[in-house]
Amino acid sequence: MEEYIFLLILLFLLQFSVSFATSNETDQQALLAFQNLITSPSHFLANNWTNNTYFCSWFGVTCTSKTQRFGALTLPNLQLQGTISPFLANLSFLDVLNLGNNNFHGGIPYGLGHLPCLRVIDVQNNQLEGSIPTSLFQHQKVQVISLGFNKLGGEMWKGPWCVPKLRVLNLKNNSLTGFVTATLFNISSLRVLSLGIKRLSGPLLLDERNIVSNIEFLSISNNQISGCIPSNICQLTKLKVLSRAFNNITGEIPRNIDCLSKLEQFLIGDNPIEGTIPTSLGNISTLQYIYCGNNRIVGKIPQELGKLSNLRQLNFASNYNLIGQIPEAIFNISSLEIIDFNFNSLSGRIPVTTGLHLPNLKVLELGANQINGEIPLFITNASKIEKLVLARNFLTGAIPNNLGNLQVGSNPLIGILPNSIGNLSSTVEYFEIGYAHINGLIPISIGNISGLTALYFEDNNLAGNIPSEIGLVDNELPRLIPECLEGKVLEDIGGLKAIVELHLSGNHFSGMIPSRFGELQNLQSLDLSNNSFFGQIPSSFSNLISLEFLNLSLNAFSSTISMSLEKLSSLKSINVSFNDLKGEIPSGGVFANSTLQSFLGNKGLCGVHILEIPACAITNPGQQSKLKEVVLKIVSPMVISSFLIFLLVSIWIMKRQKKGKSKDVEKALEIKTHQLITYHKIQQATNNFDESNLIGVGSFGSVYKGTLSGGKCSGNKAISKFMAYTETLGTLGYIAPEYGLEGIVSANGDVYSYGIMLMEVLTKRRPIDEEICNENLDLRKWITQSFSGTMMDVLDANLFSKEEQITSKSESCIACTMELAFDCTKEMPESRITMKDVVKRLNKIKNTFLES
Repeated sequence: MEEYIFLLILLFLLQFSVSFATSNETDQQALLAFQNLITSPSHFLANNWTNNTYFCSWFGVTCTSKTQRFGALTLPNLQLQGTISPFLANLSFLDVLNLGNNNFHGGIPYGLGHLPCLRVIDVQNNQLEGSIPTSLFQHQKVQVISLGFNKLGGEMWKGPWCVPKLRVLNLKNNSLTGFVTATLFNISSLRVLSLGIKRLSGPLLLDERNIVSNIEFLSISNNQISGCIPSNICQLTKLKVLSRAFNNITGEIPRNIDCLSKLEQFLIGDNPIEGTIPTSLGNISTLQYIYCGNNRIVGKIPQELGKLSNLRQLNFASNYNLIGQIPEAIFNISSLEIIDFNFNSLSGRIPVTTGLHLPNLKVLELGANQINGEIPLFITNASKIEKLVLARNFLTGAIPNNLGNLQVGSNPLIGILPNSIGNLSSTVEYFEIGYAHINGLIPISIGNISGLTALYFEDNNLAGNIPSEIGLVDNELPRLIPECLEGKVLEDIGGLKAIVELHLSGNHFSGMIPSRFGELQNLQSLDLSNNSFFGQIPSSFSNLISLEFLNLSLNAFSSTISMSLEKLSSLKSINVSFNDLKGEIPSGGVFANSTLQSFLGNKGLCGVHILEIPACAITNPGQQSKLKEVVLKIVSPMVISSFLIFLLVSIWIMKRQKKGKSKDVEKALEIKTHQLITYHKIQQATNNFDESNLIGVGSFGSVYKGTLSGGKCSGNKAISKFMAYTETLGTLGYIAPEYGLEGIVSANGDVYSYGIMLMEVLTKRRPIDEEICNENLDLRKWITQSFSGTMMDVLDANLFSKEEQITSKSESCIACTMELAFDCTKEMPESRITMKDVVKRLNKIKNTFLES
């Protein structure tokens, strides 16, 4: 008997060992089949998974301690590429499959849903496609299904959901369609439900019966969910995160929303939700994040929100119809990091209580409201602030001395930028102060803000140079738009290594462009138009490998266009119009698709690929030699013959006119004996322009007769001789000083006359008006003496209609035009600007005015 028992035991052990060996062989072959379909960096997986080593010791493989059978495959975050082998379905003891954050493509093997021991399947953040095996949604032991951030498609599973142990269902960022079934909320084990899929639709309905739900995280954002927030949402008593943003949810926020007493995140922004903010929202003491931006909520902000002592983010931006004053208690929540009420209709003042304390505040955005009063000093206590937006309100007063990290544009502020701006934290990134009536210079201390990424100065009264210290900011400066600045561009511009967009158009910059521009290899857009730059376009521009838009128009560049610009593969648009460029236009790269508009106003440019541009001269050596041969054989004899004929005819004409020559000499001598006539002599000759000497009135003024001192002829005759001598017509009051005093005629005199005409248009005063002549002044000096602080003192009162409001933009336009007139009428001819510069300045003034 004992022998039989021994034989049975021996037979059992033999069968078990054979079965164990067979099972291990099956597991190893399945893993090797998986490994054959993927690649890994440096092939580390192929080098580690070999037949020479026991598979339970392979990287990422875990075996059970008792049976030594394969149990888990964990290979996340390894940059693996390939497809998931269907042979993994042969791993009958597989309970954890984690291949997340790799580059797998293809589908999810259908057989994985039938593995009896499977508890976790995590393949999120890959490129998987196809449908989801429905067997996963009917698995009795599965606890985690994480398939988010793939390209999985098909219809959302409608049920039945036979997953009694499921804790996490993550299908976020896929392409599933359908709707969310109510039975999902009946899975009592479910804790996390993430369905931000973009294509789910229909209402979100909870079971009308009493349910026992333990869901803590519910996210269905970024879909097409419609309907209202369910009235029985209070059944989700353990909910901590409710995210329904970016959908089509309508209705109002439930008045009893405080039934979700454990809620930490309430994110319902970007929906057409209406109604008012329920006061009960302030009763949820656990709340940390409230995002209700881009809704249609109206009414006042409840005082109760000031009780949320754990709140970190409060966002009701872009509701447009929130009214009233912001409760003071909100500014005393010490945990707050972000406050955003941009684009509403809030009014009143920002609380000025000195006891307010915001030690963690990073962002305060109150722009585009109707807030008035001054900027409160308590904001300066927010030591961590990174962005302060107060633009487009009715704030008044000066900028606080210890405040600089701000966006306060379009407020009727006054004063200057304080030097204390440079004391700000290096975390400051965005600085905007456009349309704020700020004057003076840009403080050099602004260069101390090392974290600066955006700087806006447009439409103020700033003057002077851009401080060179800005060039020390080694960060991205996406947009620099000052107005009325002058001088040269920073020599240290190359220090702005991360700059992506630089706009300096419409200022008074001059000089040559620094070659260090070529170091800005992240620069995408460069606009230097409407300035006075001259010289060559730097060859270093060919190093701007990221450049997409280049505008150099309305300057005075005089070189050729470098052929190296053809190599800028990212360049989409170039404009070099209205310069003094010459030579051939490149034909490759961006130039191949450029039009005439990009090259207008450059008379010296030529090329063949743009029809309206003249062709360049032939430069081919072979063609040149042929051309010389033609010239020598045909053209030269013709030229010589024509010259001989011209010579004979000239001799004949000279003989016939010999007698008339002496008479011409006498006339010339007579003309040369005439004396120079000054303005004061003309004034005496006409008896100080007495009306009895008035002959007539022309388009540029009156014409008088007079007799010069010592002359026997009549006034008409004397003046006619004066005109014959100079051979230049001029009208008193408009002629340049050097012409009246010394008889010097030049183009600079025309510029002077144009400047006087500009002054006449702006002031409605003629240079020979009685009030000007009586004081022995010219029009320029009269304007200077009459100016008492604002250009409107001397401006023609009828230049603007009574109904038309005089804005700072129009006043700036008038001031710039008058400044141009003064530059045209400087006493020394060489100090006046040229008419070409006059045209540029007028274009600049026009463009600046029209942009408003």
